[in-house]
Amino acid sequence: MNMAGQIVFVAFIAPEAGPRDKARETHEAAGLTFQEVYISASLEVCEKRDTKGLYKKARAGQMKGFTGVDAPYDEPQGEHVLRVDTLANSLEASVQIVINDMIKKGIVRDSNRRPIVNTLVVEDAAKAEAAAAYPKLALDTMQTEFLQTIGEGWAYPLNRFMNEMELLECLQMKTLTVNGERHLMSCPITQHCTKEFKEANANAAAISLTWNGKVVAIINGPQFFDNRHEEICTRTFGCFEKSHPMAENIVNQGEFLVSGESMDFISHIKWDDGLD
Repeated sequence: MNMAGQIVFVAFIAPEAGPRDKARETHEAAGLTFQEVYISASLEVCEKRDTKGLYKKARAGQMKGFTGVDAPYDEPQGEHVLRVDTLANSLEASVQIVINDMIKKGIVRDSNRRPIVNTLVVEDAAKAEAAAAYPKLALDTMQTEFLQTIGEGWAYPLNRFMNEMELLECLQMKTLTVNGERHLMSCPITQHCTKEFKEANANAAAISLTWNGKVVAIINGPQFFDNRHEEICTRTFGCFEKSHPMAENIVNQGEFLVSGESMDFISHIKWDDGLD
């Protein structure tokens, strides 16, 4: 999971130093960040916190090889260990120690410094009026969901449907590079169209995207490129089997994909399902 770009927390009882060192060395050899965290408390406090009664069973001899009772515990040592003293710190303070360490190492960003999720939707009546004259491309429900994902900032830093180079990077590397900074992006987010639409609008200055007859977004400076159905399916889902529901959806798309120099999101998508 770590190699796939996930931040992974592992809450194992690891009483021996050897296996802990092996876990760290394995990650470091693969170029992955590994942080050993020592959640520290005295044996007496651990027994007081024991909601399952395991210490009591161990004391009574009902459980053998129990860490801290009849089995040793190698206390983590060294500068590579992050110690969280849960006697001196509250639960909230203990959590903050871990978060601060992750921010310091660049694993997560301080949300007070840089908002990540930021809506791109600007309801502009003038742009909506101008969009009425542009060629129109109707979206189905799934494409409208993708449009909402971009417009509401949930696909940061993507701010329009992927162009060809962004799509290829997403398929090959599972990343998206913007201004020299790489971001995790494992899901291709594209907009398709037919060959006929592409040929009719190859020189259009802009294209209006509509949903249920209403203009919801504008693609400025449209750019068309091949919709690589098989490559997108196999790279994303590991198969090109039409009975796979997403593969079937992609296979049935038009022959071309369309992106643009920029996009204007001129309407919030509303589903009227009680979750808007």
